[in-house]
Amino acid sequence: MLIFDCTQHAADFFSKKVKGKIISVVQPAAAAQSLEADSAAHERVDRWQLHVTKFGRTHVLLAMKVDTRYAMMFVGLKPNDVQGFLQQFNARYLLEMLVLAGNVRGQIPPQAEL
Repeated sequence: MLIFDCTQHAADFFSKKVKGKIISVVQPAAAAQSLEADSAAHERVDRWQLHVTKFGRTHVLLAMKVDTRYAMMFVGLKPNDVQGFLQQFNARYLLEMLVLAGNVRGQIPPQAEL
């Protein structure tokens, strides 16, 4: 399971304003807070911290894994494009897992487990 902890900038990036109301697909961190007290019981959880900044007019999203501090940068994402971010993240994450499996000479898990 992947949990994304968003900074305020990332939460604002994944939100939009419609008729004066802010609509967001980002939910409160109830699942992440429940993991804090019992983190040893959840070995199959990957927690990532998301932050967004701008360089000029370009949005840059930084995703950093909480446990290992491994980071990935995503450039050129549109505001409120959650599906675009998830597609890019999944593709890069799976590729890195396959590279890691090849480097340690491990077996690649079946597609259903990926």
